[in-house]
Amino acid sequence: MRSATAWFSRLSIGRRLILTLGLVIGCLLMIDTASFHALTSMAGNEREFGSSILPRIRHAGKLRGDVIDVRVSVLNHILYSEAERMRKEEEALSSKSVLVNEGMRAYEPLIESDRERELFDAFRREWQGYLGAIPAILEESRAGRKDLAMRENLKTVRPRIKAAADALDAIVALDNAAGDSAVRHGQDTASEAYALMLALSVASLTLAVFLSVAIVRSIGAGMRAVLEPMRRLAAGDFSVTIPHQGEANEIGQIAGAVQVFKEGGLEAQRLAALQAEADAAKMRRAELLDRITRGFEAQAGSLTQDLTAAASEMEMTATSMTDIAERASRQAVTVAAAATQTAGNVQQVAVATEELATSVQEINGQVTKSAEIAATAVARAQQADGIIRDLAASADQIGTAANLISGIAAQTNLLALNATIEAARAGDAGRGFAVVAAEVKQLADQTARATQEITERIGAIQSATTGAVDAMQGVGRTIHDMSGITTHVAAAMEQQGAATQEIARNIQAAACGTEQVTGHIDAVRQGAGETGSAATQVLDTARILAARSDHLSQTVQTFLAEVRAA
Repeated sequence: MRSATAWFSRLSIGRRLILTLGLVIGCLLMIDTASFHALTSMAGNEREFGSSILPRIRHAGKLRGDVIDVRVSVLNHILYSEAERMRKEEEALSSKSVLVNEGMRAYEPLIESDRERELFDAFRREWQGYLGAIPAILEESRAGRKDLAMRENLKTVRPRIKAAADALDAIVALDNAAGDSAVRHGQDTASEAYALMLALSVASLTLAVFLSVAIVRSIGAGMRAVLEPMRRLAAGDFSVTIPHQGEANEIGQIAGAVQVFKEGGLEAQRLAALQAEADAAKMRRAELLDRITRGFEAQAGSLTQDLTAAASEMEMTATSMTDIAERASRQAVTVAAAATQTAGNVQQVAVATEELATSVQEINGQVTKSAEIAATAVARAQQADGIIRDLAASADQIGTAANLISGIAAQTNLLALNATIEAARAGDAGRGFAVVAAEVKQLADQTARATQEITERIGAIQSATTGAVDAMQGVGRTIHDMSGITTHVAAAMEQQGAATQEIARNIQAAACGTEQVTGHIDAVRQGAGETGSAATQVLDTARILAARSDHLSQTVQTFLAEVRAA
């Protein structure tokens, strides 16, 4: 962990920001990919359910209801004795048989499995046998032989219709099982997508916060560590240590420029110390010459004393002025060179600071782009929410159809109850009628149970779609929170950019001040040149005076030689 942190700190600010943005965008792309995969899977499941499973359930339920209607019409024909009512039942039987055949033709193309094909063939076979036996029963019923028609129905027709009903019930069970499997698959897909997107969102949020804090802390700490030595250098303290030197980032470049500024200051101090030592040596030589001159003046005669003293004093003054002018000129040149170097260093710092400001502006644009990507992910999550809500609306429509079938079953049950009461009133003559009423009641109960089963399946589908809606809404809220955090990071980057621009303005002001110092030093150097010219004129005058006293000097030298010889 420490090695990774150290490696991250050695990167330039621009690369740190690009790396952070790249990781966040990668996480957002993974979230987007997971969302797209989940939506594709759920859409495929919905298409399969809507184009295959749901039509099979609907056609099978309708087919079972139509078969029950045919059986009820046959039983009603046996029960009724009026010719008009029997004729109406025959018409109803014919139309309902047509509905059963149409339902079979509609259901057959939807068959997928071999088991379903086997059950459907068995149903069709038994149904055709049932239809073939109905005309004989109707003939007996029209002839008034109700008991014979009822016995024929119970003996011959009922086993066939029971076998057909059993095959049809098995088909409905297979279709319900397929519906349950589709519901479970949709629930599993929604749960997996929610868990995956939640994990990716939390990981992206954690990574973005961690890297943002790391960037802000590393930049802030580096700038504070460099600013303190800069203030001490500005105060004249050149003993300060410059941190972060040699680092391959903007902070390291700033630290290198500050180190160059420090070295320039130390060099200026060293040159000033050397100049002070040279001045002290010249003073010592002047004092020695003065002592020799005073000794000579003590030994010289009164005739040459005033003239020699005047010439010596004038020459000393001219020499001193020349030395002072040369020293001032050299010092001005040295200080001008140091000021020029300092100005260059300040310009380097200004350039590095401007590059830092450019990097901060670039990351502002990248963070804004990240916020736009997060907004796109929210829109796609809302689109998935709309698709799942459409699925829930389809399930509600199926529930309405199931309630209608349940109402029909309740009415059929009430009709069977009335028939049972009428059979009880008829006594022995109504026994066959009672048997028919019991069978009708049994069929109504079967219809009610089938309707209840369909209602339960639809409730399971509605629960699954509700859970999927909640999951997609949670994903949308998570992505929205992540977008808000990205916006806060962008605001922090804008504050950092403002601070960097303020530093750049201060450094530009320092550069201007350094240029002014260079101008003043040029003026000092010009004044030193003028002083040297004046000293040269004085020196020429002193030499003329010395030439005029040459004869006197020779006399003095002769005298000194005689004195030495003596």
